[in-house]
Amino acid sequence: MHAGAELYEFARVVYKMAKISASLGTPGTQSIVEDLGRLYASNGSSNTPKVTD
Repeated sequence: MHAGAELYEFARVVYKMAKISASLGTPGTQSIVEDLGRLYASNGSSNTPKVTD
């Protein structure tokens, strides 16, 4: 499981670097950001309904 966490962290770094590069106008990086962004789009969001009293 540790190797999976390291790979995930590495992929996040690559995604962050691609976003920076795209913001600087480097050709071809916007498509990388869009592709990787789909993988991270649902991370951090909760799909569980909130319990109300």
